[in-house]
Amino acid sequence: MRTSVGSLFTILVSVAGASLTGCEASPPAACPDQYDFGVVWSSPSQKKSVIQLLSGGVVTASINVPVQGMTLSDETPRYIGDDVVLIAESSAIGGETNVVRFEPAICKARVVRIPFPAPLNMDADAERIVATNWMEGVARVEQFDWNGKSQGAVEIPGQTAQALNIDGGTLFVAVTVDSDRTSSIRVFDLPGLAERSDISLPGFGTGSVSGLAEAGGRLFIPNSFDVNDSPDTRLGVVDLGSRSVRMIELDSRLPYYVQARDGKVYVAHTSINPGLGAMSDYRRLSVVDATTEAVTGYDLKDGISKFSLGPRALAVIGEDSDENVILHTYDQVTMNPLSRTRLSAPSDVPDAYAANVFVAQT
Repeated sequence: MRTSVGSLFTILVSVAGASLTGCEASPPAACPDQYDFGVVWSSPSQKKSVIQLLSGGVVTASINVPVQGMTLSDETPRYIGDDVVLIAESSAIGGETNVVRFEPAICKARVVRIPFPAPLNMDADAERIVATNWMEGVARVEQFDWNGKSQGAVEIPGQTAQALNIDGGTLFVAVTVDSDRTSSIRVFDLPGLAERSDISLPGFGTGSVSGLAEAGGRLFIPNSFDVNDSPDTRLGVVDLGSRSVRMIELDSRLPYYVQARDGKVYVAHTSINPGLGAMSDYRRLSVVDATTEAVTGYDLKDGISKFSLGPRALAVIGEDSDENVILHTYDQVTMNPLSRTRLSAPSDVPDAYAANVFVAQT
């Protein structure tokens, strides 16, 4: 897990296509030539976030990023090569939405501001950023380039768009019909956003789809709640060739976050609602073989708030029974524990919360 040595850190802020270089943060003493994991801290009240790079459980660099409300409910980070893409929604300051693209090799974070208020979720690849929101009864799906300029949008009246997944030239959007609470996957071509198909998801509850993952020609969709709004235990599978939909039964309730890598689908049984249970209690992770659909469940050492996948390791941030924030990591193949680190919030981030975790990709 190595990156090249960098010597300069600059925040580049892109606003409506205009690049500004006047916003800079103090660089770390040195950009480390290797790291294992990254932890993102953010503030709900001020434009202050920090990316910490860790190696061997020790923080080796801290990078300041002037954004507020980093990755509260979406499934970021996304990876573009070694780069890490994160989302920041600063709803308290004029509906400002930022996409942060962090380059670990040189400890540089580029902040791209997009004119898109109150995003429900986003995805990004090397060509584009796609975001969705819901305002006044209309779901909006909009595409932006990496300068923050709109490249077209689709509005879907009477529906709520919950989750997105970009897969090459295809965009999958999970939606719920507001009137009858039925759910479906709407499939669009990229870059034009022409709709290709609409695949019904019978048995999915309102607002139950928190994420999508594609693997082996199938789309895997956690069903957090059933049609009666009770916690569910199933993972939906859409065959993208036949458009057939079936359910895989998991052994724990609240399948929520989902990611896929190397022929396996990883499902975290967790929630962003502490009213459903103590966050330290959400420790179950299901691993699904994308070919055979065999399921293996694991009880992790600590709670699951966010998780991320690398080429060899799975990293998780969550709480222990004493509400300490813990980074716990596992071998991605065997799921044997690798490390456990108690994290400390940066003192200069007001009301800091652990927003996300990422893994070195090389």
